Amino acid sequence: MRLSALILPAAAFTASLSVASVPAWALTRQEQANRQIALDLTAAMQAKDLAKASSYLADGYIQHNPNVPTGRAGFVAFFTKRWQGQPPSKPDAPVVTVVQGDLVSLIFRRPKPEPADPSKTYDSFWFDTYRIEHGKVAEHWDGSVKQPQPAAPAK
Repeated sequence: MRLSALILPAAAFTASLSVASVPAWALTRQEQANRQIALDLTAAMQAKDLAKASSYLADGYIQHNPNVPTGRAGFVAFFTKRWQGQPPSKPDAPVVTVVQGDLVSLIFRRPKPEPADPSKTYDSFWFDTYRIEHGKVAEHWDGSVKQPQPAAPAK
């Protein structure tokens, strides 16, 4: 078997994984609009603009992150407390964007300290997936796990 017979199919498969490079014209107008809503919500979150971020949420917003309550009011209460006194984050564009119908997934690269050598970092990847309904974020998923609650002070 020739080497090119192995390399060409592998290259075609690898190219098919480059979902971030899908041209905008390959998406429907609705998918383009849904993608923009997810990107706009992300920008508002990174700016810690709670009023703007919450304006993208549907009335019946469903949150699948186990640390954040479902509903717009729960979202606002959680992030009001979490962001208190924090400056805006630096803008962080997703490295991969996947859009299919009403679902938009954004994948972000997050450098983390190398446990064996904190002077070095490694890349970690995080995602947010949104379901867009009638121009609003109706549902959200991410990879979060439950965070431990602070211990109550000893008496």
